[in-house]
Amino acid sequence: MASQEDILRVAKILARATSSEPNEASVALNSAYKRMRRDQVGIRQLLTLPLEELYQEALVKLVILILENQENLSPPERRKAFENFMSLITARFSGGSINDHENLKSSSQKEEDFRQEQQDNIRRQADKTRQEEAHQREEKERRTASAQTEAKQRKSEQDYGQEGRNSADLGARSPPPSKNPKESTSQFIGVASIVFVIISIILMVKNESPKAIQPSTKSIPIFPDPQVKIQNPIVFEPTHSVAALSANLRSKPTSRSIVKAVLKRGDTLKFISKLENFLEVQLPTGEVAFISKDLVIPIEDFSRLINITARDYINHRSSEHRIDLLIRQADDELQKNAFASVVYDLIIESNSIETSLEKLQAARKFDIEPDTSASTWFALSANAAMQSNDYESAFWEARAAIEGDPANPEHHVAFGLANYQLKNYETVKVVGYFLPKIAPTSTNAWMLFALANALTPESNDQLTKSAFVLAIKLSRNANNTRRYFREFAEKTSQLRIRELLNSALLQESQNPKLFTDVSRLLQVTQINQP
Repeated sequence: MASQEDILRVAKILARATSSEPNEASVALNSAYKRMRRDQVGIRQLLTLPLEELYQEALVKLVILILENQENLSPPERRKAFENFMSLITARFSGGSINDHENLKSSSQKEEDFRQEQQDNIRRQADKTRQEEAHQREEKERRTASAQTEAKQRKSEQDYGQEGRNSADLGARSPPPSKNPKESTSQFIGVASIVFVIISIILMVKNESPKAIQPSTKSIPIFPDPQVKIQNPIVFEPTHSVAALSANLRSKPTSRSIVKAVLKRGDTLKFISKLENFLEVQLPTGEVAFISKDLVIPIEDFSRLINITARDYINHRSSEHRIDLLIRQADDELQKNAFASVVYDLIIESNSIETSLEKLQAARKFDIEPDTSASTWFALSANAAMQSNDYESAFWEARAAIEGDPANPEHHVAFGLANYQLKNYETVKVVGYFLPKIAPTSTNAWMLFALANALTPESNDQLTKSAFVLAIKLSRNANNTRRYFREFAEKTSQLRIRELLNSALLQESQNPKLFTDVSRLLQVTQINQP
């Protein structure tokens, strides 16, 4: 029996299925379904929650997903089950109280009827399968008996024809006729009659035997000539595999185009061409569509990574000390001075911070060969784990992604946020203070820097607030970043972070020109958003 906490957890995961981002919505929906099955949470139990915890659109999507996984249901049965679920959802959102005793009883009875109907369907399907197997055995036995009968018939006709020829030979060697004319005439007529009958039989056998031995097209299948080659019009040689747990296949190479299908990890594709951030690919069916280049990896790398866990990959790379090498490369004198200049500009709220950021950007020199496919693979797994609130898995997956490509700042961001959720605040401070050195113009880098500074008791409050403001100014979509920061402030248990973040949002709104010059950097630098 699921607890109230389990039910509420499923509802919170399911709420993200209403996201405007299709990939996030799909991952959340599948995570909610997985959690429901694990904790034995039903639709009726979800509907007992307050309306502010429920989203009708998400519940409908969940019902569709549940029924899609009931392969034993026929289309009419699936439609009927969908109507039953929809009546429950509609009643709940139209003002009815699901906590009412009669409604609960009715809902429970409907679900019980639905389960009973499923069991009946399974039994009917098993009976149908047994009947089909028995029918196939009978058909096989009938065909075998038919073939044996036809073989006996051909043998009998051949033997009978041979007997007729032997009789004709005997007639030709019969003794001379008797001297008695009447007896001779009678014998001649008798022999002639026998010969005539034998000849007639031989001719009949000769004319009719081909029809008699012709196989029945109903009992013996006719196979195509093995010499004839059947040409397959679709030539599919896969080159890439989907690395994301869920990936949208689109009609055009844009993130706003129509989603033609949702692929799963391991689905194969054939590369055709690259169009900016999208790949044009061919499906096994021959259909052509587009997918984000960040969601796929070469098929040979998929075979390499599919059986490797994040911890195995970390252990495999540990002897190379790739992170230590990155820290040494990011800690030279030139970068130290440039970073100190940026920090000073943040404290005094100087608009000359643009120049300092450009110097810090120019000082970046990293020479570590990336394992791009592995970093993509583990980064996508980390992102899915974060969206499912599985922070322990996100920790290891992000750590493995860093080993794959230490210079990729977004892997460090995911690792830092996972540590924040796990309350590993010392690690958050290490990541946050280091990250701007490798990604000076990244929104997420300065957000982590601000969190790290806020978690340090003796740190400068103005530095923290200015770092949050700079993160907003470097964002491609400032409104989205502001909304993210507001939600973060509401959810965090750290009172100091909440106060400084709210103060930063107020400061940014009151002084919209603060750090505005950094917007020019967006034209030449790839900026990542929260």
